[in-house]
Amino acid sequence: DIGLIILRFIAIVAYAIAFAYLAWCLKLSWAEALVALMLFVLVGQSYFADEWMFAGVEGKVFAYAAIFASIGLAWRDKDLAAVGVAALATYLHFLVGGFWAGAVIGLIGLKTGNVLRMGGALLLYTVLCLPILAILLYEWFFAPMPDMSDLDLTINQIYSAFRNPHHVAPFLTGQLRAWLPGIGWMAAATCLMAILAWQEESERRVLARWLLVMYTYLILSFVLSYFDRHTYL
Repeated sequence: DIGLIILRFIAIVAYAIAFAYLAWCLKLSWAEALVALMLFVLVGQSYFADEWMFAGVEGKVFAYAAIFASIGLAWRDKDLAAVGVAALATYLHFLVGGFWAGAVIGLIGLKTGNVLRMGGALLLYTVLCLPILAILLYEWFFAPMPDMSDLDLTINQIYSAFRNPHHVAPFLTGQLRAWLPGIGWMAAATCLMAILAWQEESERRVLARWLLVMYTYLILSFVLSYFDRHTYL
């Protein structure tokens, strides 16, 4: 219990510092930052799939705090620091850190318009993550497969369709209805980002375009999930 209390206080401090830094980098007023944070919490912290940032304490909490800082650093053109912090986030939580590191590298490319600079950021991130990549590659290609002889389902079906359908299986029977409200909000937000990406006159146009790319990624994920709804590969 004492360990949990200490870690939650550390998480609170990490989030507070990283979020304040990100808001400062984006030149948000106190009111803008507060309204954005309140809306995020009030809508349930996600459109769908039951993801959260502010609930408990685990590796992903510290990864998200690191990503806040990494986005701010990238926005201020501090590429090396942004990639280094994103790599730290990857070690804290592979999925959170890995996805958002890719997003941060994309932000560097969008903001600078320099492909070589984005490529350098990707190369640095790859080098920093070589140890964890080596472990994953070994598990994917060389580690012995588990015994599946007595199972009538694949590991992917067990993990995705039965253990985590609320996270990754929107087209499983009975799941889509729960996802539909969030899908509607996501579609509306995508349209808003598309408008801002072309009409916004300030440097935040870059931010809108970056967010539009990630909304497009979400839409494509639904398309892939539909065609993969039986195998969950």
